[in-house]
Amino acid sequence: MGGAQSKGKRFLSKFCIYFVLILTSVIVVFPFYLTVLTAFKQPADARNFILALPNEWKLDNFEQVLTRGGYWDALGNSAFVTVLATAGTMVINTILAYFLGRNQHIKFFNFAYYFFIIGIFIPFQVVMIPLVVMGKTFGMLNLPGLVGMHIALSFPTNVFLMTGFVKGVPRDVDEAAMIDGCGPIRAFYQIILPMMSPIVATTLVLTVLGVWNDFTLPLVILQKEKTLPLFIYNYRTKYITNFNLAFAAYTLSMIPPMIVYLFCQKYIIKGLASGAVKG
Repeated sequence: MGGAQSKGKRFLSKFCIYFVLILTSVIVVFPFYLTVLTAFKQPADARNFILALPNEWKLDNFEQVLTRGGYWDALGNSAFVTVLATAGTMVINTILAYFLGRNQHIKFFNFAYYFFIIGIFIPFQVVMIPLVVMGKTFGMLNLPGLVGMHIALSFPTNVFLMTGFVKGVPRDVDEAAMIDGCGPIRAFYQIILPMMSPIVATTLVLTVLGVWNDFTLPLVILQKEKTLPLFIYNYRTKYITNFNLAFAAYTLSMIPPMIVYLFCQKYIIKGLASGAVKG
C-alpha cells in the first residue's frame, strides 16, 4: 500500500514538473513562432487563421524592409550603440567589480557597492525625465550620449553580478600572484579576468540584449537618429499597423543577439548562478 502511494506521489510530481516545463516552453516559443510565421505572410493571408501557414512562402516582406529608406541607417546606429555600450560596460564594470569585491572590508568601497546596486530598485521611469534634462544640458541627446547613458544604467545589475562572482574567487589567488611579482592590475588582467569568463559572458549577453532591443531610452534621448526598435515602430500608424513588414523587421532584428547568445550560451547559466549565489 505504501509503495503504491509512493509511486503515485512520484508520478504526480513528475507530471506537474513536465506540465510546467511544457507550458513554459509553449509560452516562450509561441511568440517566436508567430513572429516568424507572420514575417512570411502576405497581406492577403491576414484574413486567415492567425496560426495558419502562409499560402506561399515568399521573401517579399524582408525585401521591402531591407530596401525601405532608413533601415540600414537604423541598423548601423543600433550596431554603433550596442558595440560601444557593451565594450564600455565590460571594461568599466569588470574593473570596478574586482576592486569592490576585493575591498569590501573598507567602508568606502562597501558604501560604493551598495550605492551602485541600489539602482536595481529604482524604476527607469523615475530617472527618465532627469536623463532627458541632463542630456539636453550637456549636449548628450545623440548617439554618443545614448552610449554613455546605457553604460551608466548598466552599473547596478552588472556590478551586483560581477562583484558577487569576484568575492567567490579565493584571495589566495591574488596573494600567489603578488608573490610571483604581479601588481594588482597585472594580476587582474592575467589571472582574475580569465576566471571571470562565465560572468563576463553572462553580462555581455544581457547587455547586448538590453541595448539592442531597448526602445524607451532611444525614444526619449535621440532627436534625429533612429535605432532599429524606433525604425520598426514606424510600421505602426494612427489607424493601422503593417504586421507583415513589422514582423519581418522583428525577425531580422533578432538575428544579431541570437548569434551572440549561441557563442556565449554555455557560460550564461553558470555565470548567473555564480554571481547571484557567491555574494
